[in-house]
Amino acid sequence: MDKARLTPAEGRLAKLRYRFVTLSESQSMKYFFDKALAERYGYGVAVFIAAETSDLQLSIDRANARRERDGRTLLEDVLVEEVIYVMRKRGMLPAQPSEDGSNVTGADAAG
Repeated sequence: MDKARLTPAEGRLAKLRYRFVTLSESQSMKYFFDKALAERYGYGVAVFIAAETSDLQLSIDRANARRERDGRTLLEDVLVEEVIYVMRKRGMLPAQPSEDGSNVTGADAAG
């Protein structure tokens, strides 16, 4: 599929699939993904939350390796709840899940 011909939604989905594959290989993303997250936000959003959390944790792990080598105090591990809070604050997630559990924000409705 030609990247230039992807719709914005297809482009986002392609990026999400790429991140899912690369992060799941490291087993880190699987640590943050669970059924409760999928039931609350829907599978696609739960995968995105787990990917964002995993990405942040990998960054923290790399920073902690440097900090430990330099004799500095280590950063705390990331929590899924912190990532959800930031995503809500940035408008990436609605303030509360929808009643049917789909959590559709309407962000992609226009394009």
